[in-house]
Amino acid sequence: MDFINCPRCGKVFRRLSVPICEDCVESEEKDFIRIKEFIADNPTSTLKEVAEGTDVSVKRLFKYLREGRLEIAGGLAGGEFTCEKCNKPIATGRICSKCHLEMTSKVSELFGKDKDEKPKDSPANSGGSRMYTYDKKKKD
Repeated sequence: MDFINCPRCGKVFRRLSVPICEDCVESEEKDFIRIKEFIADNPTSTLKEVAEGTDVSVKRLFKYLREGRLEIAGGLAGGEFTCEKCNKPIATGRICSKCHLEMTSKVSELFGKDKDEKPKDSPANSGGSRMYTYDKKKKD
């Protein structure tokens, strides 16, 4: 079991998938709902205005933008929020669409041009439908 201290509140908890304790996750979700409601009522607000109006830090707003949970209206943040690869202004996420396309293209090149194409020695191409566990296959 992996027990750690919550980086937000210091409480000891068992880490499963989220790096903060359940109480802090719940608190963050309440903050996010407050942000959504504030933006719905004030759709032309800046990041600073949203932070001040909701009592949520700009840092946390950037976290939600990086996670893709928020998006900057009009598409660009005026240089405040940028692509992690090329530093061009973006509206949400971690990278711009151009860098995303570039990275996707490189991954496709590395793993084969046609992802539906199966290797010639693949059981799927030989008509066989046998499956093995690692141990069974090793013995054969």
